[in-house]
Amino acid sequence: MKKLLYWLMTVVLATTSLACSVSCGGGNSASEKEQESETTSETVSETIPGGDSSSSSGDDNVTYVDVPSAPVYAEIDYGGYTTYYFDSVSGDDGNDGMSEATPKKTLAAAEAAVDGATEGLRILFKGGSVFEGRLTLRNFVSSKEKPLYVGSYGDGRAIISADAGAAVSLLGDNARIFDLEIKNPKGSQGVRVEAAKNGVSENVVVENCYVHEVGWNWEYDFGVEAFAKGEGNTKDIVDVKKVCPDKSYHYSTCGIYFVAPKGDGQNYRMFRNVWVMNNKITETGRAGIIFDSSWQSGNGCGWGGVNKYRSMDDGWYPPEFVVISGNDVSYVGGDGIVPIGVQDCWIEHNTVIHSAILGRAGNACAGIWPVNARRVYIQYNEAGYTHLDNGCTDGEGFDIDIGCSEIYFRYNYSHDNAGGGLLLCNIHSQMPLYDENGRPVMDEETGRQKTFEDRGYWDKVYIRNNVFANNGASGTNAAFLVVSSDCYNAVCENNIVVMKKGMFSQNLITTADWGKSGKQKGFVFRNNIFYSIGEQYSQIDMSYSEDYVFENNLYWNFPESFFDEWNGITDASAILDLNPGITLPKDRNDYSVAAAFRPTNAEVFSKGKKLLSLNRYDFAGVKAEGKNYLGAFCA
Repeated sequence: MKKLLYWLMTVVLATTSLACSVSCGGGNSASEKEQESETTSETVSETIPGGDSSSSSGDDNVTYVDVPSAPVYAEIDYGGYTTYYFDSVSGDDGNDGMSEATPKKTLAAAEAAVDGATEGLRILFKGGSVFEGRLTLRNFVSSKEKPLYVGSYGDGRAIISADAGAAVSLLGDNARIFDLEIKNPKGSQGVRVEAAKNGVSENVVVENCYVHEVGWNWEYDFGVEAFAKGEGNTKDIVDVKKVCPDKSYHYSTCGIYFVAPKGDGQNYRMFRNVWVMNNKITETGRAGIIFDSSWQSGNGCGWGGVNKYRSMDDGWYPPEFVVISGNDVSYVGGDGIVPIGVQDCWIEHNTVIHSAILGRAGNACAGIWPVNARRVYIQYNEAGYTHLDNGCTDGEGFDIDIGCSEIYFRYNYSHDNAGGGLLLCNIHSQMPLYDENGRPVMDEETGRQKTFEDRGYWDKVYIRNNVFANNGASGTNAAFLVVSSDCYNAVCENNIVVMKKGMFSQNLITTADWGKSGKQKGFVFRNNIFYSIGEQYSQIDMSYSEDYVFENNLYWNFPESFFDEWNGITDASAILDLNPGITLPKDRNDYSVAAAFRPTNAEVFSKGKKLLSLNRYDFAGVKAEGKNYLGAFCA
């Protein structure tokens, strides 16, 4: 409903030419149909700074950025399927289960029906029925044309209530999981999908499920309202370790978990063509949605490895063509959505609020963040009220983390996050060296594994047409960006940043050299609106950056000394005397609210510097071609 309200306000987004239109076709679970999987062949290329030939245009040699549309999943005809029905109240495992009148009763019977099944099988649980225990789906034959289907029938969702491990485990591919309610207070996952075979596991859909109370101490009765008070300080309200003990506070304790083990010997395992869509996830010990791979780190690639994108011949096997869309994640102990080591991934139309409510010292959490990822399109998402307490670090709404490259961050709404609006994070370190077969390269003299200097390969990040509001809980955090070590080439253009009212000593941008790893280079800031609610001391701290450009940004309601306290930073053609006319709404919840940050002063829409490259549409979906504007809205 949240997203629908917004689309009604901005119907222009429905045009087929919009590169990032909602093409995933969510909401088909009721008719049990899936759409044809296909991706556009269009690629994106830009040159830092400013951009380069993404697509041709007749507007004074300006080029406009289009990104590929998300793939959609295949439409299936279930007419020839074998269907088994299950009812935990009136069912009997002695029944044949072939009709609603003769359902089976237990999850054990459902597992038996799947085990050894040929392609063309549906497993349906009666809506409203409670099935106690765990459901493991394995040893079945399926195909892209006839995937395994698991879901509900009748009114509402069937409920699977587990007490350990994963409530629903899928060990296979070509499968669809729809319309289930899942809880698992003593367990580690709501839904676990494992690449169970060597090679590629593909065509998996998890959609329209309600996952809650995972790794969550049900005996500790307080309700989520306790975490909604203020912007943090949950340690003063609840004992977070009673909710989720330290031993369970790991990112694998989550609502929906995709994992690719290393495989047998040197055989790889990976995912391709995966959709996680329109799910509601709340009250989980650590995370909402996670993509993980044991193979990448085990072969010296990815998180815990060399942070370098290699070809598959070199042993890097990322999940690819991954769509994470339309999910509602709230009140999770740590991270909201974390795709690890993905390639060609769409993160769009998701809402993540009140993440990191159970944070721990020594752990870093944020709302939505890819790590070791390439070609990721983060768009149309809302991240709000990320917490920063109990010793946890980061606390930003969004994060583009270690080893990311070719990241398109646009049309997002980041608000009321204690750690700041967006974290740009990398690390420069000594990394272990492996040969082409994935074996450690040893030093004969020392007997130790050889290492090399690695800067994380963080490069080519485009941050355009986003709205940031009321972020950053202290001066050490930032209303807009927190930037760590060794990040290269980021373009920040046409964003709106509204700083917190009454927040003194707040940074607009904060840079740091975490671990003395190296300065940031090649950052560009153009055509942004930086708007302060009430005069306050503020600064842009670029002390750990070099080769950066500030140009034609609007600064409103900042003190006269602002530019003098930038460590020598200047902004070519800075705009200081133009009030854009922006109001900070009292109620900032919901993506649709971001439309309230549209400037009311018409001058804003003609003061932008003409750039080499722009998004074809503004935040509201209005065609922006030929328009020189400041901020995220072109009109």
